[in-house]
Amino acid sequence: STKTWEPDFDIEHMERHDSRTFHSVWALPDLDLTRYHRVMIDPVTTDYERNYEIRKVPREEVEECQRQFRLRLIAEFRKGGYEIVEEPGPDVLRFTPRITELEAGSSAAFVTTSTAWTAMETGLFDSVSGEILVAVADKLEGPGVAASFHRWSEAYAAFEFWALAFRKHIDHIHGKIEDTDLPGRPDPRRQPEPEVVPTTTKSARKPGRDKGL
Repeated sequence: STKTWEPDFDIEHMERHDSRTFHSVWALPDLDLTRYHRVMIDPVTTDYERNYEIRKVPREEVEECQRQFRLRLIAEFRKGGYEIVEEPGPDVLRFTPRITELEAGSSAAFVTTSTAWTAMETGLFDSVSGEILVAVADKLEGPGVAASFHRWSEAYAAFEFWALAFRKHIDHIHGKIEDTDLPGRPDPRRQPEPEVVPTTTKSARKPGRDKGL
């Protein structure tokens, strides 16, 4: 599967940035995200009708992957102490994620098949003005080994990595962690155990206020 690694968002006035975590990161010049302390996470989407590769996957499985990605984002930001909100606000950063590629591994435990992969694009927006601030594109591949008889092990592992990576980058913007604490690319040889995130999680405390993606 091939892809031009530029996010499918309006990046005309953005600059590309090097990243040890994501394949492509684009951001507005002189961007300062320190005023954003709460998070709004849109439902994860796919272009199911027009994306031939994704359309080969049963729709209900695609929808479950969308749900699991969003639940992981919510759970990770709550774990980091960020309030998840449903309404825009001047201190609310809006995440708009979409799955752009989705290929499952084997459904038989520890049977190596063709490589499994998952790709996403995510836009970070000012929730009030709707202006896009950051656009991210990434793709993770695994060995096609499904642990625990779950063929979406690799996809779920990718969702968990991306959720953690986004949260860590926001932590870094607020001065909570150092550059060295930002995650690098995961080992493509991993054999992850899938975890289904429950639909409901406890609400989290509000974050502290620290200080610039």
